[in-house]
Amino acid sequence: MKHLTPDELIDAAEGTLDVERQHHVDTCEACRGEAEALRALLREATGMRLPEPSPLFWDHFSARVRAAVA
Repeated sequence: MKHLTPDELIDAAEGTLDVERQHHVDTCEACRGEAEALRALLREATGMRLPEPSPLFWDHFSARVRAAVA
C-alpha cells in the first residue's frame, strides 16, 4: 500500500482519516511518525496566542483586495 498523501496526513493528525488508510498508518512506521509529528505541531499551534491585527489592517486589506481584483 502506498504512503499517505499530504492531505491524508492532515486527516490522520486530526483523527478523520478513513479506516482503510488508518490501517496503513498503524502498520507503517514512516507514516505513523509523520502523522504524530504533525499532530504535535497542531497541538503546539493550537495553544499559541496570536495578537489581533491593528483595526486599520482590515480596511487596508479590503482596499488591496479590491485593487487586485479590479
